[in-house]
Amino acid sequence: MSGRRPAPSADPRLGSMMASGSGKELLRRNYPEWTRREPMMNRTISRRALMQWALGGAAVLQGISWTGLAQAAANGQLRIGMAAPPTTLDPHLKSNAPNNALATHIYDTLVINDEKSISRPGLATAWRVVDDTHWEFDLRPDVRFSDGEPLTVDDIVVSFDRANTIESTASFRTYTRNINSITSPQPGKLLIETKQPEPLLPNSLSRIRIIRAKFKDT
Repeated sequence: MSGRRPAPSADPRLGSMMASGSGKELLRRNYPEWTRREPMMNRTISRRALMQWALGGAAVLQGISWTGLAQAAANGQLRIGMAAPPTTLDPHLKSNAPNNALATHIYDTLVINDEKSISRPGLATAWRVVDDTHWEFDLRPDVRFSDGEPLTVDDIVVSFDRANTIESTASFRTYTRNINSITSPQPGKLLIETKQPEPLLPNSLSRIRIIRAKFKDT
């Protein structure tokens, strides 16, 4: 349609949109208040393009209902009103409100911040402080990417390393620069060592989307 910008090109790292419930409920739960004002523009995304984004990479929590997505796209289109258009589908390239709002529906994170900024389980089901500079996380079992491959610790390590090192004018480095190492002392456990004590580490983890390690240079 004339005057309408094309949707961003598909990115093979992209994964599952955690879509459930009505579009209004998703908007209420996942978008900041200011993005729910009257949108400056509307973007039309074909159902095929949306599914191409969703099948590329991010982790899928088994058992998530796709009913909301099917209903939203019943006529072949999903309309999303945003205050400004996203500039990239790369979850680590540029941190701004439109990009982060879109990525919320495409990628998974270890921790999720709810509408009250309270940290909730994501790919990590629980966490605890071991000492001043060590946190232990319990990983959700049976998590797979949209192609059926299981989520690994390497995927998590690569995602955080990429977010910390990728060149950007609005990087996610502020959330990753205090992380010294990420290891797995035993299956299902993740140990994060920080350079300095960081009581708000779960909040920082909610900003970093997990991609497949093999797509880090795509």
